[in-house]
Amino acid sequence: VLGDTPIALLKLHCNGCEGLALRGAKATIRKHRPLVMIVPKNPYPQLADPFRELESLGYVVAARLKPDIIYRPGTA
Repeated sequence: VLGDTPIALLKLHCNGCEGLALRGAKATIRKHRPLVMIVPKNPYPQLADPFRELESLGYVVAARLKPDIIYRPGTA
């Protein structure tokens, strides 16, 4: 839908399914390397841990703005 439109920020508030949403967005995240803002709520860790998903993409915590956590691409 977005084509080649750059993405600067991806905000996820999926009531505990952020990890699954991140899995689905991996290609977009790899391509655009946006900031990612999530609500740190994970009642379903068996589905997908959003923090591990972001770490696997090389992301680090940039800021904590209650209740959100903002991640940025790490330096490689």
